[in-house]
Amino acid sequence: MPSTDPKIPFLKKTGSHGLDADLNQAGIPGKQPDEALWNSFRKGSESGFIDIYNKFFQTLYNYGRQLSADPELSKDCIQEVFLNLRKRRDTLPKVSSPKAYLLRSMRNMIISELDKKNKYRHTGIPEDGLNFHVTPCYEKLLIARQLSEAQIGKIRKAIADLTRRQREIIYFFYYDNLGYEEIRQIMGFSSARAARNLLYRALKDVKNKLTHS
Repeated sequence: MPSTDPKIPFLKKTGSHGLDADLNQAGIPGKQPDEALWNSFRKGSESGFIDIYNKFFQTLYNYGRQLSADPELSKDCIQEVFLNLRKRRDTLPKVSSPKAYLLRSMRNMIISELDKKNKYRHTGIPEDGLNFHVTPCYEKLLIARQLSEAQIGKIRKAIADLTRRQREIIYFFYYDNLGYEEIRQIMGFSSARAARNLLYRALKDVKNKLTHS
């Protein structure tokens, strides 16, 4: 695989300068790191549980809405994820990225619920999986990149034409600021390198589509 990733000007991780930037996010002064919060919850801290819920609710909800157009389903699945966490508090594993663990749990929960609904209707989940949409933030793109609405339309179409997993990995890397190992855990890759390879192919496809549009 090439050592240099395709450069897509409009896609940049928050606080980074490209795919090879340091993926470790700095802690926020005055707040417990995610891992410390997780461990305090595992040890019985109710405030730790509440802090985790408050910190990650919006992240999980945003991700849920990418997988399903039903906002109530996303909210219900978040509730189930946290109810399960509370029930399994004593047996929860130590994790380096609670965010990745929660996103993986949310992913599994929504897939399970959608699968139940589809079986009830005697249908299956489409071959390409779930509907996953990544929509660039128009205002930020226009202001930060001085892009025209026509250019944004091309960007949107280029991303929409990707496979569902390609759109999903772009979402995790650029919108959720996750590293390759975290993405591996969520999406079930065999290695972090496999996650990087998929992102590389996705960006290459976007670049090609924009070049020939």
